[in-house]
Amino acid sequence: MSELSFAEVGEILQLVQSIDGADVHVEWGDLRIHVQRGVVGGGPQQTAPAEPAGVSAVGAEKKPEPVIAPAPPEQTPTPVAAASGAAAEAEDVPAHWVAVTAPLAGTVYRAPRPDASPFVEVGDTVAPEDTVALVEVMKLFTELKAEVSGKVARIEAEDSSLVEFGQSLVWIEPA
Repeated sequence: MSELSFAEVGEILQLVQSIDGADVHVEWGDLRIHVQRGVVGGGPQQTAPAEPAGVSAVGAEKKPEPVIAPAPPEQTPTPVAAASGAAAEAEDVPAHWVAVTAPLAGTVYRAPRPDASPFVEVGDTVAPEDTVALVEVMKLFTELKAEVSGKVARIEAEDSSLVEFGQSLVWIEPA
């Protein structure tokens, strides 16, 4: 199997994080990933059947689709505080505010360099193409854009803190 691109690694991480199961198996071509969360001791495990990469009608190889198998319901842990905290966070903001969320799990940085000013502060006016933060995963940085015009209403993430996929980092009140 050829090397995975940054986008493919991000897609795999998003898939694994989107599963609530305690035991997750991901197969993507020759790549196999097994993740266990909060599981102590043994127990029955469920795995998805491996699907071969396959060949299309014209004989060209097609890219394998990921196969994901969550744990059976009896092994699924109760939701953690971080998951319920995200729901509570969304409830205490006005419905018209727009969240800039983490595209993947990593470390959020509010400034381009440690000695620089933050990209945005509460009260700043932003345009859709304005960078509001960076998320770093394994020395690769992803710029987070405002995506709407408006005023920065709230900043949820502290500089250099760990963030989860989908976590709201900055709230913008559209103009």
